[in-house]
Amino acid sequence: MLRMRDDIKEEFDLEQVYLGYNLLTPEINHDPAVKFAGFANVGSTSTLCYDLDELNQYIKKNKAVYLCFLAFPIDDMDFLLENDWEDIELEQHLRHKFRLSFVVQGAVRSSEGYKCRTFKFIYTA
Repeated sequence: MLRMRDDIKEEFDLEQVYLGYNLLTPEINHDPAVKFAGFANVGSTSTLCYDLDELNQYIKKNKAVYLCFLAFPIDDMDFLLENDWEDIELEQHLRHKFRLSFVVQGAVRSSEGYKCRTFKFIYTA
């Protein structure tokens, strides 16, 4: 993931690229949000827009399943703070470059207080 972050920083001339990952376990089904909203909170992000039944199948079939995310600071109009790219434009370029299926739903706050668009994806080992 660090290589991915460094490639993005260089190619898109960005300094603020945040990344993270969380190991998914069957305990995601016990999150109170699952019962009420249909998704689980996982670390800095959530399983929002993922099918929990499908995620549970991944967990059963693989040694490790990670919910990964890249996050980029955005303004109130969803443009990246560091250049004039709209988040949807960045998503298209990331999908093409990394051949990953990203879920772009929601935002997180960086430790500096910036609103950041998240690009989530699943990694299995």
